[in-house]
Amino acid sequence: MANPDGYAFQSRKSGSGFDLNRDQSKLSDPVTLLLKEAYKEWNPEIALDIHEFSPFRKEFGRLRGSRATTAADVLFLPSGHLNISDGIRRLSNGLFREEAEKALAANGYNSGFYFTPHIKNDSLYAIKDAKSPQSSSTYQGLTNAASLFIEIRGIGLGRTSFARRADCGFRVSRSLLETAAVHHKEVKKTIQKAVRETCAGKSDVFVTFQPTRTELPVSFIDLSKKERFTETLPTLDALQLKADLVRKRPKAYILPDSCPMQAEKLRALGIKVEKSRKAFTTTVEKYIVTEYRKTDKEWEKIYPVTVSTRVIKEKKSFPAGSFIVRLSQKNANLAITLLEPESVNGFVNFGVIHTERGQELPVYRER
Repeated sequence: MANPDGYAFQSRKSGSGFDLNRDQSKLSDPVTLLLKEAYKEWNPEIALDIHEFSPFRKEFGRLRGSRATTAADVLFLPSGHLNISDGIRRLSNGLFREEAEKALAANGYNSGFYFTPHIKNDSLYAIKDAKSPQSSSTYQGLTNAASLFIEIRGIGLGRTSFARRADCGFRVSRSLLETAAVHHKEVKKTIQKAVRETCAGKSDVFVTFQPTRTELPVSFIDLSKKERFTETLPTLDALQLKADLVRKRPKAYILPDSCPMQAEKLRALGIKVEKSRKAFTTTVEKYIVTEYRKTDKEWEKIYPVTVSTRVIKEKKSFPAGSFIVRLSQKNANLAITLLEPESVNGFVNFGVIHTERGQELPVYRER
């Protein structure tokens, strides 16, 4: 259990007042640091994260004018983040998810894709799947682990159908282990290839992207008539992302000696960070903030920031004690996603690196 103090208080938030499922990259809660330390020490090739979702959403009342609930027992939340290796994404959303769905169906359970309902222009639409590191399916995929993230219907149900819900988690967990055992050669080969490609550093960096507009058939239960029905919702699909901002991959990122806190957070996330013993001079690309917007509303005890930057090439000197993040490492795709300033849930977005309009960021790309 990832949040024992929150469970004791029957609260989504931890005892420190943070939503741990929104703390994957800013690491504000000490419990998050413990979880990341355990993940880093285990260094998994396959990861499973089990959550609960609320089947009762007021937005569903727009479908038939009466109360409705999703019919699925389990919803899968794969990541379409473009910095995750294609092979890792195929394992996660292909092999492991498909086998888990078969195991659930064989035991009489219903499944589908996780989505968040939203109302826009008085119409209901769905936001499907994950695209940012605040979801552990993205975080794990960026560490080159095949990731299976599920949501089991449970929030708001108390102990109703508890045995059914627990059995769903068990069936998915057993399926994951059986699939890994039966397909171990394919899984090992795919993950090893993904790590080699990441360390080789030949692919571009995808900084920002947008979901594709698709449609998602969803099964619901009309609570007044006690009958099932299917509705096809217009959908923003994060499994089909289109890149907006793409940059050439650097050899390394350099942070000046004034950034020990940021370096420690990177290390806590399993990213190797070197500390230079001597002063050095090298050619880098620096970021100048050209657009800056800070939200007016506090979220998770921060005010998230959105920026645009201009990249300028120059020769720059760094003092001894500067931090170097080489991208010839397994978790390079996670480092990229955290350090590119426009990235959603990155260090600039979440205030781990502070800046203002017109400032030079304390992160440099060595090409």
